[in-house]
Amino acid sequence: VLACAPSNVAVDNMAERLANGGVKIVRLGHPVRLLDSVTQHSLDVQVQNSDGKGLAKDVRQDMNAILQKMGCKKTKKQERYALRGELKELRKELRKREDQAVKEVMGHARVVLATNTGAADYALKHMEAAFDLVVIDEAAQALEVSCWIPMLRGRRVVLAGDHKQLAPTITSAEAAKRGLGLTLFDRVVGMYGASCTRMLNVQVHLPHAPVAPPWYPSPAPFPRLWEPISGRFPGTSLKKKAEKKKKKLINHP
Repeated sequence: VLACAPSNVAVDNMAERLANGGVKIVRLGHPVRLLDSVTQHSLDVQVQNSDGKGLAKDVRQDMNAILQKMGCKKTKKQERYALRGELKELRKELRKREDQAVKEVMGHARVVLATNTGAADYALKHMEAAFDLVVIDEAAQALEVSCWIPMLRGRRVVLAGDHKQLAPTITSAEAAKRGLGLTLFDRVVGMYGASCTRMLNVQVHLPHAPVAPPWYPSPAPFPRLWEPISGRFPGTSLKKKAEKKKKKLINHP
């Protein structure tokens, strides 16, 4: 499964819940942009801790030894030429071993997570077959062009979102006028209506049933509540960590 969303926070939200549920995941993206609770599941960290990375480290050490030898003034010109050829072969071997390490990590994951644009990551070339399912969360807030990046990697697609709430942010009035503000979610709902949509009937964010806005169809779309475990609602720790991280960035000199 490939799970995506327009923003890193939305992707980390999914990653945290899946990881807490014991699902083997891989989070694509630079570790610096991820929440602390998700960093250990990032591709970079998992590859760094894999056996394949240790093999690549040996090749890198051999490369460093050759570079030092090439930089020595006593090394003859003909010998340097031979060392360049050896260095070239070692670089090929290094790329091969690093690619193999990435392939092993990706192959053991049940769910791969990335932002919509992050689904174009080079690491996904290691997937031998298309994903069985692509899930795009917050699809009603994503530009259509960004949705096609993950969609082209799967056999089936689920768009999750609410087209009656926040729309994507379009800074160019001309672009919005020409249709950039029309999301894929809106377009599909407009074309096929109820035949392709399902209204979720369990809400997990509030401890009480919310009042349905007037623009929602009747009956109200939230007939029952999710039962909290030990009074903790999903996403609570995620929000606190995000606020804490934001505060650190603001207070940083």
